[in-house]
Amino acid sequence: MPIDPRFAAEDPSPFLVTSPREIVSLLRSLEKERALLQMHIPGRPVSVITTILELDERKNIVVVDNSREDVINQRMISAEKVSFETALHKIRILFSTPKVTAGRHGQQSALMFGIPTELTRLQRRDYYRVDVPLSNPTLCSFPLPGNVDTPRISLTLEDLSCGGMLVVDNDQVLDCTIGTLYTGCRLQLPDNEILTVTAQVKRNLDETLSNDRKTHRVGFSFVDLSNTSLIALQRHIGKIERKLTARNKGLD
Repeated sequence: MPIDPRFAAEDPSPFLVTSPREIVSLLRSLEKERALLQMHIPGRPVSVITTILELDERKNIVVVDNSREDVINQRMISAEKVSFETALHKIRILFSTPKVTAGRHGQQSALMFGIPTELTRLQRRDYYRVDVPLSNPTLCSFPLPGNVDTPRISLTLEDLSCGGMLVVDNDQVLDCTIGTLYTGCRLQLPDNEILTVTAQVKRNLDETLSNDRKTHRVGFSFVDLSNTSLIALQRHIGKIERKLTARNKGLD
């Protein structure tokens, strides 16, 4: 996915890797360590765990193990986009391909695709959560399927990271069943920038505050977040961190 021109002047290196040499090096490390990759079709419940069997720079091909189920292999081959997610030395790595084809590796069936032109590398520090100040709130608008009178609801974020968010839902409007998927969520950043994200419920918390007021919070993880959204979130989180640091030092 190309970088949004608004961010072209900034260094996306905390996330995006576009150097062909570095991409090949990372893929070779995944191949050497037999790292497990989750291969899935974005937006569909189709996934399989695979490994890189071969990386052929001359042919510009990555060969991965296929599924034992032919129906899953066919869905991967017919998909308009296939995404991969893995980890290398505790660093999360994501990339995608617009086309997967059937192939062979030695005597066994396999799947193949072109060496990606970019991938996302997220280190553990990129998932640090920051408290969102109430003086400059960040909101998330959730769709409410089947609710004619209130098709959407906007809730305030309590904390935020590039991996997910914690929202306050004291009226318990959302279905907070673990695993519930909300597509088309609109994350409204204070600079009037709106990011459309898919969020999945990971946990829900009920707490009684010191004034005996009860609060209900729902924790979400982001699913298939685009590179552009990752960069925008990092920018936003960086701004919050700088403001909090300045305030703690009495400079704000």
